Order: sequence, then C-alpha cells, then structure tokens
Amino acid sequence: MKIRRSELNILLGWLGKPNRKPLIIRGARQVGKSTLVRQLAEESKLCCLELNFERTPGLSDFFSDKNPKQIIQKLSLYAKRQLTPDNTLLFLDEVQAAPEILEVLRYFYEECPEFPVIAAGSLLDFVLEAPAYSVPVGRIEYFHLMPLSFNDFLMAIGEIGLANWISGWSLCDEVPQLIHQQCLDLVKQFWLIGGMPEIVAHFSEYRDFQEINNMKHNILQTYQDDFHKYGRAKDISLLRQTFKKIPALIGNTIKYASIDRESKSTHVKEVLDNLNLAKIIHLVQHSDSTGIPLRSQVNHKVFKAILLDIGLLCAALDLDYLSIINAPDWAWVNRGSLAEQFIG
Repeated sequence: MKIRRSELNILLGWLGKPNRKPLIIRGARQVGKSTLVRQLAEESKLCCLELNFERTPGLSDFFSDKNPKQIIQKLSLYAKRQLTPDNTLLFLDEVQAAPEILEVLRYFYEECPEFPVIAAGSLLDFVLEAPAYSVPVGRIEYFHLMPLSFNDFLMAIGEIGLANWISGWSLCDEVPQLIHQQCLDLVKQFWLIGGMPEIVAHFSEYRDFQEINNMKHNILQTYQDDFHKYGRAKDISLLRQTFKKIPALIGNTIKYASIDRESKSTHVKEVLDNLNLAKIIHLVQHSDSTGIPLRSQVNHKVFKAILLDIGLLCAALDLDYLSIINAPDWAWVNRGSLAEQFIG
C-alpha cells in the first residue's frame, strides 16, 4: 500500500523553489526517506535516478572529479538515457557510505543549480559532525524526517474525513462526545501501532496486530545491529543496555545512575548523545525561561528522553493490543509516560 505523507508537500515546495539548493534528508533508519523521494519524483513526473552507495560502493567513482556537468554526462552513460533537469531527479541514497560526495553538492548548487539533487542516509548525522568531511555550509538545505504523524496515520487507514476535520479544528470548536470517543479510540490505536511507514501500511491492509508487533521488534533489533556503525561508539554493551532501559524511563528525568550505576556519568552521557545523534531517541532539556526563546534558559543537566516512535515504545515495553485498546478510561491515568511520548 502507498501512503501519501504530508511531508511530500514540503518537498514539492522545495522542488519548485527558484533558488533551490541540494537537499539532505536526515532521519533514523526505516522512517521512509527513500520512499518519500520516490513519491516526490512520481508526483513531479520526473524519473528518479537512485544511486545507493551502500549497495554499490563503486558509484562514488562518478563523483571523483567534482564537476557536475561531467558527473551528469557519465551518469547518463550509466543510466543509458540522457539526464536533464526536466526529466530527472538525482537521488543519492545511503550517502553515509561515501561521505566525500557531500562536498560535491556545493558544486551542483554553484554550477548546476537547475538540476534537482537529494541526498539521504541512515546514521548520516555521525558523518555530518565528523571533522574529516567538509559540509558545504550555505549551499545545501536540510530536512528532518520523522515517522508518520497521527493525521497521516488517519489518512493511511482510511479515516480521511476525520483527518480533515481534525486539521481544521480549533480550540473554540465544540467536539461532540461521540466524535471525541471515536478520536480517543483511534489515538489508542495509533499509540499501539505507531507511525513507522512499513508497519502502518501493513496494518492498513491486513489489520494484523500480531504481525505488526513482530515487525516492530524487528526494527528495534535492526537499530541494535547498527550500533557497531556508530563511528565514535566505544562501549557497545552500554549502548545496548541504555537502549533497552530508555523505554521504561520515558516521562522521568534521566539520571545516569538509573541507566548504569557502574559506568561513569561521562560514558553514559556519550551513549545517550550517540542514540540522540542516530535519531533513535530525542533528548528534551528543561528550560526555566518564561518567554521566547525557551533555549535561553536551557539546563542541559536536567532532561528527559523520548523514543523515535510510540509504536516502537509499546513494543519495547511489551504492551499488547488488550493493554492499550481495551483499557478502560480510568486506567489512562497510569499512561502518563505514553502521553508524554505521544506529545513529544
């Protein structure tokens, strides 16, 4: 099943900019980066030339001379068709496997700005912060992609009318009790399923809670399998321990000792920073500010964490269909951590 995401409108806006810069999409693994770019090409009636540098490392040779016109000429020979800005979207996928290519993006902006170029990759933030590679500041744009929002989830499962009604709702509008209960039931469903595109698509088609639970656990395992790819990670076992403990700490101020009493706080902090950099968790700092900007009074020592996706959180906590969907309303007072995750 194909899911049309609201973020597609943002990328269509980028594509139509007169002063468009090459775009780098950042986000965790399996949030739908590649699928979104393919949908952008399809909606724009462009052919997507997708170069996956993890699957085919030799593709980086096309970019060695850093000359956009020569690169396009060679890629035309490779693709066996003439590539032009009017017929092609150049998609550089899994670019973290060839980070030197990021520097070439500046030359596309300076010498060939009419050619649409998008780069994406998992764990890309580790590359972007490494001093070994020069990111072309001011000559690229960034876009952060998250899992599906609740509204996109509603659209995907066929609740189009309700999704449109919620989009136009304001605080001064009354909500009929039956509509409120309908929305609450769907929120419970979203909490359990989450917004990972593959899982939402599978649920929309089959309504199989057991299978999507297996799929969520597979994604969680995939994230752990990636830990050895974290360039600066020194303690994989502490990474695994922290990753497994975070779900139970959602809604609580994080204390390093609650993760591992035996490890130094600096080591635990580094592990949390790694998970944050990988976009698997998000660290939310406390602020004493009473006005804007909130960041002016941020206390980096007082923070909470939220997981990438609420459906993955439920899987990590072994919350099943009955514990979420069939829970009476009075039981929701004990779901504070899930509420913080949902809002976060």
